[in-house]
Amino acid sequence: MQIIIVLAILILIIIQFVLFIQLTFNKKQHLLKPIGVVFVLIAVLMLIFISAFYW
Repeated sequence: MQIIIVLAILILIIIQFVLFIQLTFNKKQHLLKPIGVVFVLIAVLMLIFISAFYW
């Protein structure tokens, strides 16, 4: 179970890193910023969901 949680956290960190790179390089496209915020919120909710299932 701990391995699954660690892998999920690493995947979420990679997704957030890719989104951060896209946000910094695509400053012309302002539509990506709300999507990035939504992805961060989804990632936080997924972490809470995974930790709740673990306990």
